[in-house]
Amino acid sequence: MPCRHGIRREDNSAVVLFGVSDLFEVLSRPPFRTTPLGNRHEPTNLAFHFRQVIQLFFYFLDMFQKKYRAFEQFLEGGALAGPNPTAYFDIRTEANAAAQGTLTNLNIILDDIARIIPYVIFREPTPKQILILTNGFSEMKDLLSEYSNTSTVEQLRTLFANLKDDASWWKIGFKYNIGLRSRFMHYPDCLVLSGSTPPGESKMRPNFELCRIGTPGYTVDFPAQLRMMLHGLCEWLDKLDAIMVERLMARAKEDGFEWHPEKCPTYFMPIVGSASVQAIPAEDFLYLPICTAPSCT
Repeated sequence: MPCRHGIRREDNSAVVLFGVSDLFEVLSRPPFRTTPLGNRHEPTNLAFHFRQVIQLFFYFLDMFQKKYRAFEQFLEGGALAGPNPTAYFDIRTEANAAAQGTLTNLNIILDDIARIIPYVIFREPTPKQILILTNGFSEMKDLLSEYSNTSTVEQLRTLFANLKDDASWWKIGFKYNIGLRSRFMHYPDCLVLSGSTPPGESKMRPNFELCRIGTPGYTVDFPAQLRMMLHGLCEWLDKLDAIMVERLMARAKEDGFEWHPEKCPTYFMPIVGSASVQAIPAEDFLYLPICTAPSCT
């Protein structure tokens, strides 16, 4: 289980941990920031942008979970034969919007993470060592191949090379032609909601399937794929975070000061605002893994 990315119980509330957020904040302030305040400073710009986008990501992810629950209640109430059959169309539209918003904002988050990496590796990266704003996460692997060999760079090359695996979170979510986001953005695919009763049961269960209209054989269980992608991503981000923290600690030592990561950045979800304490189920709480490590520092 990941330590610094996922769900954790803190002070009787469910929070999301996102450790790599700290990279943006650390680089945007002294002692790592040496650029005078008021001057253009790309890590600071990225930090401001990242704060906005990660909130949007969690907002849409939370919305998707709520729409899944709303559809469960719709089925329990009789579905199309119930008292409010037109609710189906609202839930379907909002679930599709939430699914697409989740994937789009996660893609933007990944681009920001890729763009901050050169500023961790290098004190003052040259224009050739950074990603231009029209490039993002998918171009980072090629940029790493142009860097001089160091322990940090070699670890990053291995980490990014692992994304080529058939079962990688990148392939599930973002690989061109087949990833969830690519299917929403570039193909006539949409989320189709239905209910079915498994053999031996009396209760209908929701089916949220990503389907390609008019093309059989392209149907996938969207919540299951989303969960698998996010669990793999959190494990991968833990590894990236460890590499980046190690590099920042080395830089601090070289520059004559001591630095260690502070408490892991946390985000309170809108769902926590309910009157009762939100229990963390084994699965499907924001589709993120549960952090089980004893500490988050």
